[in-house]
Amino acid sequence: QHDPHHDHQAPFALACAACGQLRAIQLCAYPIWGWVLPPDQVLPDDIPQGFRLAVERQLPAKRLAIAAHRSQISRMIDDDPDSFTLSAADLARFDQPYETYVRVAG
Repeated sequence: QHDPHHDHQAPFALACAACGQLRAIQLCAYPIWGWVLPPDQVLPDDIPQGFRLAVERQLPAKRLAIAAHRSQISRMIDDDPDSFTLSAADLARFDQPYETYVRVAG
């Protein structure tokens, strides 16, 4: 929900629109960059509500999937001065036996 990347904001907007049509669906966000937002990022005052989903049995497959994203874990893209790679700390956030989801108000 608060991810600054446009390629993450677009699917969030689509999900919001879909959930607006399907009132029985509770929209939840999966934080990617939300863990490392800049200190001046304005967020709602309410305390986020959410849950964790156990994924320990799926960790080997998840690790393989992350490793397949060479454009984000290596210097494969070397002609873009604004490109990035996920740091070890970034990757460690996703190497947990659970996934964290935050309920989206609204």
